[in-house]
Amino acid sequence: MGPSDELPFAFHIDSPRSGQAVASTAVQIAGWVAMPSTERFEAPRLRVVSGAARELSLVRNDRPDVREVFPAHHVFGFNSLMHVSEVACGVDMVVIHEGDEYVVPVDVEVEEAVLREFDERKAAKLDRIEPLLACSACGSELGPRRDEVLICPGCGVRVERRDTCFDTLSEELRAEAGVVDTAHVSSHEYNRDVLEILDEHAEGLVLDAGCGFRTRYYPQVVNLEVVAYPTTDVLGIGERLPFVDESFEAVLSLNVLEHLRDPFAAAIELVRVTKRGGKIYAAVPFLQPYHGYPHHYFNMTREGLEGLFVDECEVIRSGVPKGGHPIASLRWFLDSYRRGLPAHTAERFTKLSVSDLLADPTEQRDEAYVRQLSAEAQVELASVNAVLAVRR
Repeated sequence: MGPSDELPFAFHIDSPRSGQAVASTAVQIAGWVAMPSTERFEAPRLRVVSGAARELSLVRNDRPDVREVFPAHHVFGFNSLMHVSEVACGVDMVVIHEGDEYVVPVDVEVEEAVLREFDERKAAKLDRIEPLLACSACGSELGPRRDEVLICPGCGVRVERRDTCFDTLSEELRAEAGVVDTAHVSSHEYNRDVLEILDEHAEGLVLDAGCGFRTRYYPQVVNLEVVAYPTTDVLGIGERLPFVDESFEAVLSLNVLEHLRDPFAAAIELVRVTKRGGKIYAAVPFLQPYHGYPHHYFNMTREGLEGLFVDECEVIRSGVPKGGHPIASLRWFLDSYRRGLPAHTAERFTKLSVSDLLADPTEQRDEAYVRQLSAEAQVELASVNAVLAVRR
């Protein structure tokens, strides 16, 4: 679709297709926006239309096919996932152009049976979780639920059972862990190692601590998050897991520990809530650029990751999973570097050879692709960070 009298930009929604009913719990929202390069605009967002409207960031992707059609435009390709319960309320794409807001409705039809089935599965899982809940403040088991609230008999902390999750995330815990509201949607699929663990404990319970948005809602997986995604079962923090000791047959921590202020405390908690003989599967980036959701504190070597668990666990194996191959980091680094350059310099940068980039860094400092790298990209890709502090 090209620019019209009402909209000063071109756009197209590739998915979902108009008139096609959604029959799964995860809905892909994909498309593109093309804006004249001389004009100012903000990246498009999705707005969930409900009683309390909220906005979600879109994951950006490259669209060379669209750039060929609109060579003089900024092209923003996007691809994001939403839960069927969110799109059922109605979804708009929001674009800010020259300070003005433009709203484009996204046509989504949802099968009612899908919503009913999800609600039933969610309620059944919350019933299984409830007896395992503990107070995040003092560790006591919570008292019986009254009026959808569980109260700690030890310190009086209140935990609300909502329609979609248990909320243990008090203002004190949010402050302790540095939790802030975010429009980012973190989502990933399980790898083969994790799926084998889930198959092994199909009838038990497996904790996914820091699960993100799950495109598939597994009945045996307890989804703990600081963000109230529709698939979140418990709102809480990794440093103070709100469960009694030895609650789970297995525990997962997938690309989460780097985002926690205290990964050492979180690792102790992961061990505490795992049953004797149960498995803990943890994955943490090593050579990945800064990626805040919304914070990014630590990356880890293999020895560092093993060291979090070796005192209380037998390490069966450690190493590089298939999705952690160095080529992924190399591609991520180069793509972010390119995006951090002005357009004309970025084009020249992409034509450099590997041999060019392997030259002594001190000999490249005067090159445009070094001098013109944005401050944001330098923070994301820094070889070294330094701090100077004064003791109070």
